[in-house]
Amino acid sequence: MDMEIGTGKVLLEEDWRLQYDSDFGWPESELPVWTESEPQCVGWQTPGWLVYAGESLDRFIFVRGGYGGPVVEARVPSLRLNLTVHE
Repeated sequence: MDMEIGTGKVLLEEDWRLQYDSDFGWPESELPVWTESEPQCVGWQTPGWLVYAGESLDRFIFVRGGYGGPVVEARVPSLRLNLTVHE
């Protein structure tokens, strides 16, 4: 989402999702194991799964000062946290 501020500078808002590592591996064992199906990619199944204060814990928003510009603000909606760079 692009936004204009009072100085006429365009801010670019980037919405990111944190991907948790879900590869637990298989334990070593001498017992027979049923391996008909490979472990599924839970990375596609879990975005937005953990929620706090009505917001997904894996969502982060970065605001850049123009296209390719520096990050001027970072937000974590679930924690109601806004970090702003002051010059």
